[in-house]
Amino acid sequence: MRSGIKLYVCLLTAIYIVSCINNPGDLTGGGGIETVALRGTFFTSDGYPARSAEVVMVRKGFNPATESTDELKYRGATDSAGSFHFTCKDTGFFNIIASHPESGEKACIQDVNLDGKDIELGKDTLKAPATLSFIFPDSLDVSDGYICIPGTDIFVMLSENQKLTDSSRVVILQSIPAEMSFTLSLGRNTGPMTTLEENLVLMPGEESFCFLDSIELPERKIFLNTTSTGANITTELFSFPLLLKLSSADIPFNEIDKNGSSLRIFNTTGIPVPFQIEYWDSSAGTASIWVLLDTVHTNRDWRALTLRWGVYAHKDHSVGGKVFSTGNGFTGVWHCDSSADGTANPAVFTDASGYGNHGTDYISSDSTVYMIGRGQNFNGIDDYISFPDDTSFLIKEITCSFWFYIRESGREQIIIDWAEKWGTNPEFNDGWAVFLHTNGGLYFSGSGAQGTTDSINCHIPSAEIITDKWHYYACTFDQQKARVFLDGREISSVSAAFPLKIKSGFQRRIGTQVKDNGGSGRHFNGALDEIRISGKARSAEWIRCCYENQREGQKMVRIEK
Repeated sequence: MRSGIKLYVCLLTAIYIVSCINNPGDLTGGGGIETVALRGTFFTSDGYPARSAEVVMVRKGFNPATESTDELKYRGATDSAGSFHFTCKDTGFFNIIASHPESGEKACIQDVNLDGKDIELGKDTLKAPATLSFIFPDSLDVSDGYICIPGTDIFVMLSENQKLTDSSRVVILQSIPAEMSFTLSLGRNTGPMTTLEENLVLMPGEESFCFLDSIELPERKIFLNTTSTGANITTELFSFPLLLKLSSADIPFNEIDKNGSSLRIFNTTGIPVPFQIEYWDSSAGTASIWVLLDTVHTNRDWRALTLRWGVYAHKDHSVGGKVFSTGNGFTGVWHCDSSADGTANPAVFTDASGYGNHGTDYISSDSTVYMIGRGQNFNGIDDYISFPDDTSFLIKEITCSFWFYIRESGREQIIIDWAEKWGTNPEFNDGWAVFLHTNGGLYFSGSGAQGTTDSINCHIPSAEIITDKWHYYACTFDQQKARVFLDGREISSVSAAFPLKIKSGFQRRIGTQVKDNGGSGRHFNGALDEIRISGKARSAEWIRCCYENQREGQKMVRIEK
């Protein structure tokens, strides 16, 4: 937390568990005659019974900052089936809050009406809790009191002897049950509570903020142009990883954490969107950030996102697996932004996708600034990256893309080798690869099923490729046709109506071939950046949008104050 804030997040951890031989999970409150039975069952987010989850029944309107925990007399834990059972004589409206001690997942069943009749609540699911930052305006006195969510056990005390400063007027409430509609209230040491915000709802795992109209956060507006004067996109694209290249002309780097951890990005409705910071250099005033864009609209110039900073430093939200998700087909995304001393260092080349297919470093030189953040040099002699075998590589459809820079031609050079063997007979091959031919062309090659002569041989002629210049390459295969692209344009295609033969049980390589087979190592002499492999064939429009978004002098993204 920032200086000037003394934060007390108080969670009610005292749990009273009554285990009955005939009715485990029977949670009884108080003395006297119990007249109402209340039952329910909780499951974890992955579908298993939420055993040993802590359950508490909280009166609606309960003030967790000032009222005694003795009020929470109905509390306990679920049994092995995830079930709980309260017996009580109280009446009125209550919230049932469950939390799992290991995963931290929570749930809240709201407005349960105890009216003297037994209640069967059925099943509910625990989900990742949310976090809310509340930003105080200068006009609001924060010298004493508390912030709380009535009807829960969540509150934060404002210290009387450590006032919030003008530069750090933020309070953070954690472990809020997702999808619960709640009110945020301010209370003083004396007097009633004041409602700050009502009807707030947060999604699972969301970290959001709330502020009154009298306070402003620094922000930048992000506009996208897909008209003919911009990226010229004619087909809508969904779940698109959008690149933001920032400079000191776009944002004040001196006002933001040195690694960019206080940044947040929001869509037009104010919902935070996933992003990954690939590169951040405060001294040079440059950054490269990948943002998951819900929709790329066609032929439109519109405000798509908002970038804010300054009050979120308590947690870095840069997560590559949410931008390049396995659900969106990504099996490997390597930004080529890592390096280590020496060679044979495992997991140096980190995979931003959810599969975690990290590569071992067999490269003598470090990464350096290239097309997007940092990229990787290959010396053409003995440099390469190796990847262990993984079932995620056994894909039926393919999209492979990368930025490349060639330093020499006239000899065969392997850029990506996802095949164990090579030979003149297609039956001998067992995978796919991208390589430079001796004729200077760039080839996408693959083999069909064992015992057939089915093969892919689709290439970009040497006349299209300029040495000592950055190009964007992509190839696709959809079990019907193979296509190759250069700098956003489809160059050639071949019919290939068969499944690829992709073998398991061997490593994969970038920068050379997997096995020598009696020939030279065919090492690549050049540089690579932003290497991606997907288990689905992307459209030509997707590939062109990637190029238009990532190229130097792009006209798709602009940033305004």
